[in-house]
Amino acid sequence: MAEKVANTISNMRIHSRLHHSSISKLYREQTECLLQKENELMVACTSTMELGIDVGDLDLILQYNAPNTVSSFLQRLGRTGRREGKTAHYEFLIVNKEALLKSIALVELARRQWVESVHFPLNSYHVLIQQVFSIIRENDGASQFQLLQLLKFRQNFSGISKEQFIHLLEEMVSNNYLALVDGKYFLSDKLDEKFARKNYLEICSVFETVKEFTVKHQNRDIGSLDSWFVNIYYKENEPFIFVLNGLVWKGIEIDFNRYIIHVQEAEKGAIPIWQGSGQKISFEIAQQILLISSSYEDYPYIDQDASRKLKEYRTNFHYFGMKPGMVIIEEDSKGYTIYTFAGDMVNYTLATLLREYTGAEIKTDYQKVKLKIEDYPYNLLEKYIEKIKYGRSILDIKEIYRGY
Repeated sequence: MAEKVANTISNMRIHSRLHHSSISKLYREQTECLLQKENELMVACTSTMELGIDVGDLDLILQYNAPNTVSSFLQRLGRTGRREGKTAHYEFLIVNKEALLKSIALVELARRQWVESVHFPLNSYHVLIQQVFSIIRENDGASQFQLLQLLKFRQNFSGISKEQFIHLLEEMVSNNYLALVDGKYFLSDKLDEKFARKNYLEICSVFETVKEFTVKHQNRDIGSLDSWFVNIYYKENEPFIFVLNGLVWKGIEIDFNRYIIHVQEAEKGAIPIWQGSGQKISFEIAQQILLISSSYEDYPYIDQDASRKLKEYRTNFHYFGMKPGMVIIEEDSKGYTIYTFAGDMVNYTLATLLREYTGAEIKTDYQKVKLKIEDYPYNLLEKYIEKIKYGRSILDIKEIYRGY
């Protein structure tokens, strides 16, 4: 989309540049430099511009549709209006109903001074392992006492006990990642052989590009799947079914070394839980969208066309009858739709649990959970929803969630 916008602006003979993660570092840095120096320049960019880059004082942010968090909205808004006598200027360019509702929700939450909390993981084992490797390499070996100092005064390791860390070191030795000689830990020959050629770049950096699996049918590329998707849904000795390019595929061979999945066409309907796009909407934003949809409040900062579109949507939604604090379950010939407006993560968790109980094919987004299951008794579905509501511990839910 950034590429399309930049091309359109260029055809209007307006000086424009691009900034996104697939562009080389050299060209991104050139754009950042031009933003600091030139008086008239338009940059079509993705969220890469949120990464603390110094681009000087901007006059205007034009947001295509809406970001997914209040923090992103405020961060982008804060890029403008820094010059003396200037005010912050941020406009939404809305192309659909969902973006209109989301943009209003973000502004309203920001006006109430609400912003997403920052969650710090307390048991970041993946970072701890990286730090162990780095310290041993930097000091040409390290004692257990030296390594244990990593746990002190570090928030992200505060949930890891001394005993757990020692057990981790023992496992790393037994799996031949570390060698223990005369009470001192060293990197093993296995680790040296795997990482030394790239100067330990993969060990020393916490950041890593997400790898993708290439999907092939009769040796022709169909597309690609994110590695996280494969890791979540692939189970040994069970069919690996997914949708790609509008068709249903079954994995017949997965090459984890070369990141290739060979597939054959599968029967229609064999679809796993579908989460939609990678853009997730939180519980708070989903609830705010529900409040906006069900109310009659006017918003003075939207234009007449947006006001008219909002009124049309509200008219239909008022007939639906849903308000904050309600859950509505609709039944049709193919199954059930549970409207919650609880956000993507809550609905995905609910969908995962309901699939365990019912075996239904399930789709989910931030508004609803949709079950495709014919001739299924409503009272049984209601029973399972009550069981999920009252009968599950957080550990049970995490275990089931991990399984899918």
